[in-house]
Amino acid sequence: MSVVIVLIVAFIFSNSLKSREESARDSELVAGVIGPMLEWIFGGKIENLGFFVRKLAHFTEFCMLGLASAGLVVAIGGGREWWLCGYGLLFCLIIAVCDEFIQGFVNRGSAVGDVLIDFCGAMFGFLIVVIAAHFIELKKNKKLNI
Repeated sequence: MSVVIVLIVAFIFSNSLKSREESARDSELVAGVIGPMLEWIFGGKIENLGFFVRKLAHFTEFCMLGLASAGLVVAIGGGREWWLCGYGLLFCLIIAVCDEFIQGFVNRGSAVGDVLIDFCGAMFGFLIVVIAAHFIELKKNKKLNI
């Protein structure tokens, strides 16, 4: 699991090292693919789709980090050591701050709002694993009849 976390962090930092132009090009590529589908669903052109794609990318990559970090926490604690969640979430927050710090070196700028989006993504991923682990534990102990 820790190898997966290292790979996700490397992916996040590699995206942080992209120039503003490269990042915008990637976002516009994704917006070009999903834009027509969203226009069809919502019945019109969506303003600032590239902006939303960038923010959703932040959320998604940190959601992956949260999933993997929570998986490691559950594996280490056996699903019973919930105090470890604080360390896992702190790790995700530190990576989010470092992510924004790195962007300052490639003239993309740093934003506290992006750190919040990143951390919300990590918490969302963490929550999915913690809830799943809780239900698995209940099922294992025969306290849940599904």
